[in-house]
Amino acid sequence: MKRTIIENPIDLHRALWWAPAGDAIACELCPRACVIRNGERGFCSARINSDGVLYAESYGRITVSQLDSVEKKPLFHYMIGANLLSVGSYGCNLDCAFCQNHIIARSDEEVPYRELSPEQLVAEAVEKRVSGIAFTYNEPMIWAEYIICVSQYARKKGLKIILNTNGYIHGAARDDLIKAVDAMNIDIKGFSNDIYNELCDGTMRPVLETCEIANREGKHIELSYIMIPGKTDQPDMIGRFGGWVARMLGTETPVHLMRIHPDRMLQTSTVTTDALGAARMELMSSGLRFVYMGGTGNDFGRDTICPDCGRTWVERRAVTVEHQTVKGEKVSKHCPSYSDVKVLSRNGICPGCGRKTNIVENPVFENI
Repeated sequence: MKRTIIENPIDLHRALWWAPAGDAIACELCPRACVIRNGERGFCSARINSDGVLYAESYGRITVSQLDSVEKKPLFHYMIGANLLSVGSYGCNLDCAFCQNHIIARSDEEVPYRELSPEQLVAEAVEKRVSGIAFTYNEPMIWAEYIICVSQYARKKGLKIILNTNGYIHGAARDDLIKAVDAMNIDIKGFSNDIYNELCDGTMRPVLETCEIANREGKHIELSYIMIPGKTDQPDMIGRFGGWVARMLGTETPVHLMRIHPDRMLQTSTVTTDALGAARMELMSSGLRFVYMGGTGNDFGRDTICPDCGRTWVERRAVTVEHQTVKGEKVSKHCPSYSDVKVLSRNGICPGCGRKTNIVENPVFENI
């Protein structure tokens, strides 16, 4: 992947989590365990061996940034209605056939970027009066050094750190990064190692381990399950996924069923709304309490409903937004946005039965 810098260059940042491997370097960030020779980059295109030292080349390099809502991540049970500064860089440690942001994640073309130090990014977020910074668009796991540094300044300003991630990381890097974040939406590409091999050139188990460890560490996590016709929409696979979530993460873990659109190398049909509804029922029969339907073209399956009495806690309505572009191509163009949000619960209590909600409330949010 070529790069084009447009402003504010900063020096390359020495990477963490690597070791010498003969005349090369063994990267220890993710399960891919790249062995990188001098002058070469790892699979993710963001880490480079220069004279026997591994550098996090994408550190501070931002290809896209946008103000949007926390619901777009999607996070439906965390800081409801919060505005975020969402930023992305380039590169990814998976190679998903259906990637909607491949222009920055897996492109061989030049990608323009600007450079911001951690202090500068936090200052920009403060200036824009947001509640947090979301690392998204490309894969934030390969941006781990930068995110950890940003978090140190962000917390001093009361800003939350949020990841929209594939969860493909391991070892000390995973432990260090999880400590630095507040909330995560983790993609589950399908509940099968064969799916990860076939469609993403990766493996599933490290992703599940990331979910389990983040949950044990008390981080807020929500999952996005990718619905691909004929691949990940079989009832038995969805049922096994639901059973794992209920058993390992808890029945109140929010799950978002995400409709994939034809893109990149996967020119498949789009899963039907009926299929999304059937998958939702399958997951709820596994004991999951909060299952949402994304990209349906209507507002069904987006509200948060009390699992005990059926009263609505949060109403959401999708709105059309202007998407950011990189080299003329929209990023996250299939992700729905929800700026019309109404909270009906009060102080974490269901208005119908008095049940305590599992929502991390946004103290500055006001219903419009």
